[in-house]
Amino acid sequence: MGLSLDRSRCTAFGYTNMTDRAPPAGRGPFIDPWPAAPGGLPPLARRRASGLTIPGGNAVAIPPDAVPTFTTQRFAFANGTKVFPVANGASTDIILKPPNYRGFLWLRNSSEVLGGAGNIYVEFGGVASLSSAIRLALNEQMMFDACVLQDDITAYADAANSQLSVLFANIALPAT
Repeated sequence: MGLSLDRSRCTAFGYTNMTDRAPPAGRGPFIDPWPAAPGGLPPLARRRASGLTIPGGNAVAIPPDAVPTFTTQRFAFANGTKVFPVANGASTDIILKPPNYRGFLWLRNSSEVLGGAGNIYVEFGGVASLSSAIRLALNEQMMFDACVLQDDITAYADAANSQLSVLFANIALPAT
């Protein structure tokens, strides 16, 4: 097999011209990545759901017997950042499990305000320790907005002058 540098003919890999878009690899028992269609990839087949009718043309009408759904993505109010001192070498209660739902939670190791330089370990639903999964270094932050943990929050510091800044929002579910 010879090598031709002419752009109209590339015979190095057994292909006769550059319009053959197959990669320079041996064919195997796999499906070719480029279908043999003129001009590149074929258009995707457009399938329509059978039996689907949308009343009113292109607008979606809500059925008259539909039950209203409450969403937790609205109605969350934050009441400002709360600052909690965290004891050095001991688990400290930060926020207890809410009676309603916590819709947002932001944690930050704000120990630099007090001159601290240690890590804060955060635990949900248990006693915080050096083995806790979440470790916040100085000025490190963690936000929960899509899946917000509802457990009690405790914290543990590995140095003196530590504090945890917390911004959270609780939501009240509608009366049933």
